[in-house]
Amino acid sequence: MTLNRQRLLRYAEYAAVSASVAGAIAAVATRQLVYGVAPLSVAAALNLANRRQWEQQIEQRLTQTTTQISQSFDALVQQNRQLDQRLQAIPDISIENFAQVSDLQTLREDSSRLFQQLSDDLQNLRQNLAQQERGIDRSELNAITADLQQLRVTLAALESLNVDERLQQLSDDLQNLTRQERGIDRSDLNAITADLQRLKANLAALESLNVDERLQRLDRQVVEERTGVEESIALFRTDFDQLRNDLHQVQSDLVGLQDLVGEFLSTTAFPQPDAGFQWQPPQLPYTDDFTLEINLGIDFGTGFTKVCFRDLASNRSEIVTFSDTDKSELQQALLPTKIAILEDGKLLTGLTAAEWDSNPKPVQKMLEFLKMRLAHLDLPEEENWRLEQIPELDNPDTVEYLCAYYLSRVITRAQHWIQHHRSDLFIHQVTRWSLNIGVPVEYCESPALERFRRVLSLAWLIANTPSAQDPLTLNALNDLGTYLRHWMQDKLQGDLDCFTTPEISAAVWSFLSSRQAVEKVYTFFDFGDGTLDGTAFRFWREGEGDLKVDFYAGRVQPLGVTAFTQQTAQEIQASPETIRQALLAWELTPNHDLHTTLQTCQTRHRVQKLVASVVMDGKKKHQGNRGYLIARNELGKQLDVFVGGGGGHNAFLQNTVQDTHAAFKHDSAGIPPYRIKQIPVPSDLTTNGLAPEEFHRFAVAYGLCIPAWEGPEIRLPRQVEWNAKPPSTEDSPIPRYEDTRDMM
Repeated sequence: MTLNRQRLLRYAEYAAVSASVAGAIAAVATRQLVYGVAPLSVAAALNLANRRQWEQQIEQRLTQTTTQISQSFDALVQQNRQLDQRLQAIPDISIENFAQVSDLQTLREDSSRLFQQLSDDLQNLRQNLAQQERGIDRSELNAITADLQQLRVTLAALESLNVDERLQQLSDDLQNLTRQERGIDRSDLNAITADLQRLKANLAALESLNVDERLQRLDRQVVEERTGVEESIALFRTDFDQLRNDLHQVQSDLVGLQDLVGEFLSTTAFPQPDAGFQWQPPQLPYTDDFTLEINLGIDFGTGFTKVCFRDLASNRSEIVTFSDTDKSELQQALLPTKIAILEDGKLLTGLTAAEWDSNPKPVQKMLEFLKMRLAHLDLPEEENWRLEQIPELDNPDTVEYLCAYYLSRVITRAQHWIQHHRSDLFIHQVTRWSLNIGVPVEYCESPALERFRRVLSLAWLIANTPSAQDPLTLNALNDLGTYLRHWMQDKLQGDLDCFTTPEISAAVWSFLSSRQAVEKVYTFFDFGDGTLDGTAFRFWREGEGDLKVDFYAGRVQPLGVTAFTQQTAQEIQASPETIRQALLAWELTPNHDLHTTLQTCQTRHRVQKLVASVVMDGKKKHQGNRGYLIARNELGKQLDVFVGGGGGHNAFLQNTVQDTHAAFKHDSAGIPPYRIKQIPVPSDLTTNGLAPEEFHRFAVAYGLCIPAWEGPEIRLPRQVEWNAKPPSTEDSPIPRYEDTRDMM
């Protein structure tokens, strides 16, 4: 490649780097990321092209120099071999203290040793050059430089022998020797003399190569080029870090802008409430003179919602079963996450599964998967499974109001059940209620987090608004939601006692709080009704037993039990009920044909793909954060995999997770075999008649009822990457947006 072309590429690279800086500034100013990413990509491509050209140039120069040295050296070796043979053929000379013989022997030994060393050095240099087909990196440049230094030392030692002078002296001595020793054949001496002359000529040719000077020049060039590459890489890294910081700032600005837009829409989405009807304002307690604190943990699930509560004074938790008797059934403790629009237009929600089955009121339309619909306002919908389009849910504010109305009914029912079945707790007490709801980790890095918080605040206000306790129509709910948004903006004093927490951190709390929890890396997969939520995390204790959790990776996809059933049924052309029954009776009455089909279907493969990505991403993040040796020891001989949620005990889903290790060849990636584990039932939980085996369904709700200051300090993936300090649980019980980023 010509010099002008090389310079042109280098100047183009400098221009692209400068454009990257300007593009980063433009990206911040215009909020168009392409202005920063495009020139940065061009700079990276030019840097790689320049580096490859430099590597080829270095390879050519090294090869030429080594070839010339090798050719001269081979001639020297050949001449040295012939000289040695000639000298060996000379008869023994019986002259005592003959200095020439001693000098000849010494020269023979020294030259033989140095020629061997020179041969080894050249062989090492050839080997390093032979490895350059894949490009020169820092370690290989260091190896080549070391070989050149060693070759230079060997040549200097060879020159220190004064071979030329000593050969001349030997030639003169041999001429004298011919006159003194008749036993020596003149032809042999002449041959030896000729060999010596040729050896001197080859040595002169070797010196004419200026090997030392050329090696020094090549060494300097390697150092200069390597320094130039390092400077380019450092500049590139600086620009990239600056662009990443700018992108984070843009993202933060977008969140602030979305909040402003949300506030604007809250005042303009619907007309002002009808002046003919006055809503009663929420009746919120503003006193701090409470003597009883009850914290509700609500697992707002895709298919079912579960509730636990905790008496903070006694540090005891209970499952809210919504049963009127002490004997509870699972169907009574699960609240389906749906709303019915009755034929008269009224909304019906907050019923248990058993109550829905016996509901006598005619239903006009059923609104299901409320949580997923709320999340899809900000996140893209999965292509493999799309929700039914319902005209009533086209307006985003209506979706928010419906979710808030549903949660308000859950809150009200839970409060009434606790007050009725634990009436002794409230005697002569002033109660402070607080609320904690779980949010999927994927939603925490998007505007969906603020939307969930807004919905939770509206739900808390609706639950405390007397005029909202009667059944509402959809239009009345929209009117109420508009009124409460205005009320929050204009008249709300202080913060509401309602908070959000990543669901996974709540799900593993019962395990982390036990003394059996070993400090190592774990994975957790929550099979809900609609979604599959997976994460990898490291757990350890610090100081006086303070619990610490670093979340490394997480994924959320619509692969829960119902979603899996419907997707698989569509894939293999079977009814959803057939698939559901096959999953329930997987180990009892196996249908071999259907079992084979289910084990090879694409939906099952998508589940395993999610599991594999969580495990691999967690392993890579852990190794980068802790170092190779420590990370390997903390993984242990088996990787503990917790499986929870409604499908956590299903044999098919457990086998699907277990088989992922072999299907994705995780043993070759250094990942130990999986060990499926279940979340233990905590000792401070009262199940109120439910079997302990059903705790996996309530693990998230139990963790949510634990106040923030009792839980572990958590770092989410981005905080782990930046080595950020865990958020303090004492400063504020409300998680900041920055501290509850998504795990995706």
